[in-house]
Amino acid sequence: MYIVSMKLTRRRKIIVLCAAFALVLAGVLGVIHWLGDDSVSASGKVDPKLTQVKSNEDRIKFIQQYGWTVTEEPVEIKEVIIPKEFDDTYEQYNTIQKSQGFDLSRYQGKTAKRYTYAVTNYPNRQGVLANLLVVDEKVVGGDLCSSEPNGILHGFSLQEEAEAELQSSQAA
Repeated sequence: MYIVSMKLTRRRKIIVLCAAFALVLAGVLGVIHWLGDDSVSASGKVDPKLTQVKSNEDRIKFIQQYGWTVTEEPVEIKEVIIPKEFDDTYEQYNTIQKSQGFDLSRYQGKTAKRYTYAVTNYPNRQGVLANLLVVDEKVVGGDLCSSEPNGILHGFSLQEEAEAELQSSQAA
């Protein structure tokens, strides 16, 4: 067994205390960032800078980061109220949001703008729409959907089968 002893001068005590404070502060800030940052998806694909959408160009860039091509102008802009209490349908929808790094329960009772764009490169489907939910110029959720028979409703990322179809259509 070895014993090491050091004489702690006042200067060394201050340095040790400052280092300990810096480590604790970095840990606290990391936890706050981890708990409070809903702009990074579970896949890590979302660029947090792109969740700030002040213009139509910003909204299109947000959608494009997932590989989607959309019309230059939204087909609809509508104010929607996120319900104060979620029913089963909204709970399921929020599950989709949580899977991509968003959580609408933080915005219950608030008004959001829904920007809807036509998706032009979804494989083997027509009429697919991309919806962005925006509160205070920040994307807080959204989805891709279609109302055709056997329609789709999922987050921004490609579903595995759609990704395979898209890759095969690009190879052709």
